[in-house]
Amino acid sequence: MPPAEDLSVALPRHGHRIGGVTVPSSSAAHFEDLDPETDRPFALVARGTPADVDAAVQAAHAAFANYSRTPVNFREGVLSRAAAILERDIEDFAALMATEIGSPIGKARHEVQRAVDVFRAAAGASRYLTGKTLPSDVPGKMNLTFRVPVGVVASITPFNVPVGKGVRLSAIPLAFGNTVVMLPSEESPLMALRLARVYEEAGLPPGCFNVVTGFGHEIGDALTGHPLVRSISFTGSTRVG
Repeated sequence: MPPAEDLSVALPRHGHRIGGVTVPSSSAAHFEDLDPETDRPFALVARGTPADVDAAVQAAHAAFANYSRTPVNFREGVLSRAAAILERDIEDFAALMATEIGSPIGKARHEVQRAVDVFRAAAGASRYLTGKTLPSDVPGKMNLTFRVPVGVVASITPFNVPVGKGVRLSAIPLAFGNTVVMLPSEESPLMALRLARVYEEAGLPPGCFNVVTGFGHEIGDALTGHPLVRSISFTGSTRVG
């Protein structure tokens, strides 16, 4: 009997996206991304470790120092260009979503278009980061408040709306000067990696948006409990919460 075919040899391999660079897992391990229609793997994706999470958070923290001081028109421009790029590539994103999570193509197109709208809304929202002027008890004085970015935001996204939630949980923090580390569902990692390319083409500086792929039960705590992560945004079950 001939030996069984090793399909993993021919499968494309995908690493994390950290600091604008594709990097392998520190353990060199991968996991299979399965086509839900056939239950056969179509890609191998880096299986993240706590060390990979730390590298991504460190990259986001380093980028935050400069990105948090960028003028509003810069962030607005990046997000507006991201909207145009995503709209240009709707068919590519929809096809990948159909392959990766089995989404009907019509639903996939609708989700991507909604994500385009979120990008545009985030671009406009960046101009509404305002404080308040408050009365003072001291004659001739006034009190001012300022709203400032918090730092690194951890974004954890679900498998069933990977583009919609991926954009919503990253574009809004980025609009207000924060940086992001995203942990996508292990069932839709390629959508997040593809989103990273959109941000990079749009001119987002390296390190502002990072993607670590893997399993939540292995690296979720490393991300949400990292001392440099200042805010957490996620969509998931009560157990995940």
